[in-house]
Amino acid sequence: NNLRSAIATGNNTFYASGTASGTPNTGGVWYYNGSAFTQISSTATGQPTNLRNIEIFNNQLYVSSSTGAFLGISKVGTGLSTSGNQSATLEINMGTGASPYGFVMFDTNSDSLLDTAFIADDRTSNDGGLHKWTYSTTTSTWSSSYSLLFDAAAGTLSESAASGFAGIRGLTGSYDSVTGFTLYATTTETSNNRLVSIVDNGSTPTTYSTLASAGANNVFRGVDLNTVPEPSSAALLGFGTLALLGLRRLNRKS
Repeated sequence: NNLRSAIATGNNTFYASGTASGTPNTGGVWYYNGSAFTQISSTATGQPTNLRNIEIFNNQLYVSSSTGAFLGISKVGTGLSTSGNQSATLEINMGTGASPYGFVMFDTNSDSLLDTAFIADDRTSNDGGLHKWTYSTTTSTWSSSYSLLFDAAAGTLSESAASGFAGIRGLTGSYDSVTGFTLYATTTETSNNRLVSIVDNGSTPTTYSTLASAGANNVFRGVDLNTVPEPSSAALLGFGTLALLGLRRLNRKS
């Protein structure tokens, strides 16, 4: 009863995520093969079927959720499963109260292991906003680097909440070995919210740039990157409103 996110795998194939009520349980992840739908997610007791955003990184399916024991980012099955009863495994545990939506993950050293993740949290309290997580190959665990809220008046980022601060829901980005991470997000104001950009060049960012405002009685939600014919550029798609930006490198999925 609530489709939240989708990601294409071909011209007419895609995965989708959402939630449901009633019996049978039709929430979780579904796959469309061009002619029919298959419910991918396990609906076993304890498995999450109330899911938010869905993404593919390093040929692996990931979802965000804020339900039960799955407070953060989880992988679903192994690789890109197209059959049912696939279990979710929590990869990034954001802890009690977490409210993740959009997320983007990177393999910055090309070793086939994802090592950096950015997650959108829509809370306006402490621990909401833009989250950065890094992976340790030594301990095989993800750890939090920062969480930053958005000050609408000053254009600054802060770890401590205050009046007028916003979290984010939509999130995407790219990585360049020279300039670092360039991220794009949609803020959580209930009307006339913003499409913003943030640059993380190795140190915790302290400011952001507003690229566009949704307008009165409108809001931006999801945001994503999409390749364009020129191999050196990309198009930034804000769902509901379109914005175009030049980007140096796209690092989204393989």
